[in-house]
Amino acid sequence: MIGNLSQNRIRDEAQKALARKRLLAFTQRTKPAYTVGRLHWFIANVLELVEAGLLDRVALEMPPRHGKSELASVRFPAWYLGKHPDKQFVAASHTQDLADEFSSKARDVVKGATWPFPRVRLSGNAFAVRRWTVEEQQSDTLWTNTGGTYTPVGVGAGLTGRGADILSIDDPVKDWVQADSELIRENHWYWYQSVAATRLMPGAAVIMTLTRWHDDDMLGRALKMAETIADADQWFEVRLPALSGDHNVFASCQVPEKVARHAGITADEMWDMEKIVARLWACVKGDTDRATVEAERAAAYKRPRARP
Repeated sequence: MIGNLSQNRIRDEAQKALARKRLLAFTQRTKPAYTVGRLHWFIANVLELVEAGLLDRVALEMPPRHGKSELASVRFPAWYLGKHPDKQFVAASHTQDLADEFSSKARDVVKGATWPFPRVRLSGNAFAVRRWTVEEQQSDTLWTNTGGTYTPVGVGAGLTGRGADILSIDDPVKDWVQADSELIRENHWYWYQSVAATRLMPGAAVIMTLTRWHDDDMLGRALKMAETIADADQWFEVRLPALSGDHNVFASCQVPEKVARHAGITADEMWDMEKIVARLWACVKGDTDRATVEAERAAAYKRPRARP
C-alpha cells in the first residue's frame, strides 16, 4: 500500500513537472476531458514559441468550435502566468461579457486543485473577474505580488493604466453581420492601433484567435500593413479552412520571412507542421530534429490523463 502511494505521488509530481514545461500537458492535467488532435498539438507548440520569445505576432484562423479558444484564451493565459508571475496579460474579445467569461475560466484554472505551479497562486479576491492578480512565493511564509495580472477587456474599451506583455484578441467580431459593417471594422481598427497597441510592453507579443468573417477585418488590415510597409509587424499565421478543394490540405502556415530565413523553412514546407515545429524549436534549443518532434506529438495523443 505504501509502495503504491509512493508510486502515485511520483507519477503526480512527474505530471506536474511536465505540465509546467508543456502547454498541452498542462491543458490535459487541468482539463482531463480535453481531446487532443493534430491541430491542438500544433497550436500548443506555436503558443509555447510565443512564450519562448521566438514569435511575437501570431494569428490562429479557423472556423468556430475547433477548440482554439479553450487552448489559446483559457489554458495558455493561466500557464503563461504560472511561468511568468511578473508579467501582464490582457485578453480582449468582441464584448466585455465574453472577455469576462474567459477571465473567470482562466482564474479558476489558477485556483484549481490540479494547478501544477506550487510557488504561484491567485492573490487578492479569489472571485475577481475584471482584473485579477497572481503572487509568487519568496520564502516559506512570504508571498509577493511581482506584477502578474490578467485584465479582460471588450474590443473598443479603454486600457488606461494597463500594460500588456501578452495581448490576446479572441474573436474581435461576433459574427458576419458585425464583420460586414464598415463602421464596426473602422472602429475596431482604430481601437487596435490607438488603444491596444499603445499598451504593449517592450518585447510584447500579440495573439489573434479568430474566425475570418471578412477579408478587411482587424487581422486583414494588419496583414495588409505587413505586405505594404517594410517595418510593419510580421505575422505567423495558422490557417485551417472550413472548406478545402484539396483533400490533402489540413492546415497551412504563413511564416514571417525573417523567422523562415532564420529557421531555414522553405515555401514548400508551409504545409508540413512537424517540420515547421522542428525548425522553429531548433532556433530556441539548437538541436530539435523532426524525429523528436514526431515522437512528442505521438506521445501527446497517448499521454495518460491526469487524475482529477
